[in-house]
Amino acid sequence: MEQPSSFDLARLAALKEYASLEHELCLLMRNLLGVDDPVAAAVFYQISNTRSRYAIIGRLIGLRPDPKWRAWAKIERWLTPCDTARNHLIHWFEDHYMRVTVTEDGGLKAASAERVPWLRNATRRGSFSADEKRYEAKDIFTERDNFRVAKHIVNRFQLTVWKPEEWPWTDIFQQPAGDLTPVEFLQLLNERGHAARLPPYDR
Repeated sequence: MEQPSSFDLARLAALKEYASLEHELCLLMRNLLGVDDPVAAAVFYQISNTRSRYAIIGRLIGLRPDPKWRAWAKIERWLTPCDTARNHLIHWFEDHYMRVTVTEDGGLKAASAERVPWLRNATRRGSFSADEKRYEAKDIFTERDNFRVAKHIVNRFQLTVWKPEEWPWTDIFQQPAGDLTPVEFLQLLNERGHAARLPPYDR
């Protein structure tokens, strides 16, 4: 059996982080429904369409009495690119290209060449476009980092929904997130306590 490559491990690290993000979303649904963990998991993981999951969560938030959780609309928008990237990391195929570096010493000559793996859209097999979306290992780690930031935000949101009087972020989640990026929003949460590490993360 072929040993996993460093590229395989990057992909695995990203998907593990996405699974942790999904778990936090499942806990959010549990807290909104007021049920125990097995019931929440039975419902959440049967809904494979992420838009449907978020629509249900949004509806449950709208049905709750005060406090109103106005930050959810922006959090949901931040989650959508995570879902797209997760689908790419699962379904796209691994291809390779040759990266050649050159030196100039009275003329160009190849100094080194290496075979570099990347993920490409499976529908693009047999074709190539310079502007097509693809992922090298560094891009996969970037997505892993995005998943981790989203996980920390959802973790703090679900805890606040669960017991708003016990956590320091209630008023933040009651307000729209405005033009903040996910990292900026997590930094805002960190300033209230229980800080999570911000990017860049270790590989």
